[in-house]
Amino acid sequence: MKNNFDNSMGKALIASIAVIAFAALIIISYMDKHDLSIKEFFNSNLAITRFDNITMNLDFDVDGFKFDGDNPSSQFNTKKLHEVKTFDALDRIRISATTETIIFIHEDREDIKVVFDREVPDTPKYEIDYSASGINEEISITSKLTLNNVFTDRTYNGSITLYVPENYQCDTLIIEKTVSELDGLTLPNYLDNLSVSSNVGELRIELLQPIDQLYIKLNAGNINLKTDSSVNQLELSVNTGTLRLHAQEEIQSFKASNNFGDLDFIFTNSPLDAAITSNAGDLRLEFMEPVHQLDAKVNIGSLDLILPQSDQSQVYSNTRLTDISSDFPVVSNRHDANIFLSVDVGSINVIRKASQ
Repeated sequence: MKNNFDNSMGKALIASIAVIAFAALIIISYMDKHDLSIKEFFNSNLAITRFDNITMNLDFDVDGFKFDGDNPSSQFNTKKLHEVKTFDALDRIRISATTETIIFIHEDREDIKVVFDREVPDTPKYEIDYSASGINEEISITSKLTLNNVFTDRTYNGSITLYVPENYQCDTLIIEKTVSELDGLTLPNYLDNLSVSSNVGELRIELLQPIDQLYIKLNAGNINLKTDSSVNQLELSVNTGTLRLHAQEEIQSFKASNNFGDLDFIFTNSPLDAAITSNAGDLRLEFMEPVHQLDAKVNIGSLDLILPQSDQSQVYSNTRLTDISSDFPVVSNRHDANIFLSVDVGSINVIRKASQ
């Protein structure tokens, strides 16, 4: 009975991975054929799901993978949207956008000026619903895109620029993107809490100032984060994609999760408490300082842990089907260890770095 169950689960797992791989292959092939970037792809009339702030009316043949090209956006003139509003320097900002670039600029001023610029084809088939308001002591900025049987065959640039005071103190910044390509994101100079979420995209962030809480969540894509300052609480989550972190300074509490993809973390300063989970994919952890407390779990994949020569950690694992190779003592009692490692199917390697 157990063998039958294991065989069935194995077949189901293989089938699930095949479906994901096939879907990704179709999308990548389509993007390559039409020379589309990830932003252009999700700016077009192709979507497998409905995003929170994009409404799409699709018209294509799934079997033949043929799209309605009768209404390319390039047949319409391009017009520019421009809107400017000013607000009191409220300490909470929430931005919910589609593909617009988000820019913070510090200057000599007392208030906050929000400037929205957007290129769009001059047709009701492509609609942008933008608003900026101050509600409940929070500046709320929303840009919603609606597509209706129009094929986007060119790039339409857009930006949301916030001009803030030089000494602006931002308590909470929330960024919610449908399609995100945040590369080199500039943040307020004084920021306590940052939350970034996106359905699809590439998030490349270098944190230059200390922050209390940092939350980053991505449904599909890649996160590449470098912290050059301390973070009290850091949480990273990717559903499908890769997650990379280079933590230069101290992190009090660290949590990371990934459903499908690889994780690669380097800690110059060891977190006081770290918890990491991955459903399918390889996990690599490298610590430059001795580990305080680590809990890492992988369902399917390899787990490689690299520790400094001076580390005196002890390892515990309740894994039964995975062999453990460890340069550190592996104990049988959980309470005797500060490192807990678990891999259901795969491998575990704990390596002591040679002294330099």
